[in-house]
Amino acid sequence: MRAVPHQNERKLEAIERAKGEGVSKDLAKQYNVNRVTLYRWVKNESAIRSAKPSKTYAKNTKRGPPVTFQAMEKQLFEWVKVMRRNKSKCKFILLRILLH
Repeated sequence: MRAVPHQNERKLEAIERAKGEGVSKDLAKQYNVNRVTLYRWVKNESAIRSAKPSKTYAKNTKRGPPVTFQAMEKQLFEWVKVMRRNKSKCKFILLRILLH
């Protein structure tokens, strides 16, 4: 079973302790994380502080390159929405046929 992610509030608590005591295996063990993870939290402190305390992550992820063909992307998005609304299967092969 996958572990529950750490909330930012708990990360900030660990960061404060790491600043005072230094990053160590023992401190990481108390927070049930790897020492490297604790280092990463300290490094990303400003992003974690700016995020909501109840959230479990801080960074804004970019999901790939910017859209080149916006009109086609929008049309495809609308098609997928209609297919899902009608409970039809959106198969990859159908998408390829549409795009060619």
